Amino acid sequence: MSANDQEQIEKVLQDYIDAVWNHDTVLMTRVFHRQAVLSSHIENEFSIVPAVEAIVGYMNSIPPIAETSPKFEGRIISIEHAGTAASATITENHLEGLNFTTFFQLHKIDESWIITSKATYGEPE
Repeated sequence: MSANDQEQIEKVLQDYIDAVWNHDTVLMTRVFHRQAVLSSHIENEFSIVPAVEAIVGYMNSIPPIAETSPKFEGRIISIEHAGTAASATITENHLEGLNFTTFFQLHKIDESWIITSKATYGEPE
């Protein structure tokens, strides 16, 4: 992976984390491809939904995370890359009473990296 690709992928992931913390639906919309999917397994519930619609809709229905989850911590764990595809893992801890491990698939489209899928698993803190 070129240093530039690594930096761009890290920026997309950090923008995602910042969008969660700052309750920034515009930034959240920018980091995802418009056709991205979200699959999640939280406790015993599993779902697959359009990512942007689900995430932004949820963000619009709750108070800012800084208020509801002041101890929230998002951290990039790993990034793997081949050509124009990448896979990354982050943790999202202390998020509304849950700790998440989140896996992203990213693609480089028109020289920019963008999230095309998000798979997440959450369990109580």
